[in-house]
Amino acid sequence: WQATITLLQGYGVDVPTSCVQHVQTASKIWNVLKKRMYQCRTMLEDTCTREQTRLRKDSADFVAKANAFRTWFKMNMPFALDANPEPDLAYSAIDTQRLMQIAHDGE
Repeated sequence: WQATITLLQGYGVDVPTSCVQHVQTASKIWNVLKKRMYQCRTMLEDTCTREQTRLRKDSADFVAKANAFRTWFKMNMPFALDANPEPDLAYSAIDTQRLMQIAHDGE
């Protein structure tokens, strides 16, 4: 940028002083910004690691609960189907049971 300002001034273009000052201090400001960014990243590393560990544990706990429920449900299903039921038949059985429950609760 400094070369561009010098070129413009060489052609008689009046470049504002504030623009020249910004160009002269830009690299220093950029280096300070990068340093702050690395400092912030370093400060947040532990927090991010803890959060990542917590999320992984919560996810594993959820999968375990879902698997436990699935196992329980297979053993305690409120209806019975053939060994290889058609998916539509399974859903229609669930829908029928739900409609019967709604009718029963509505009375």
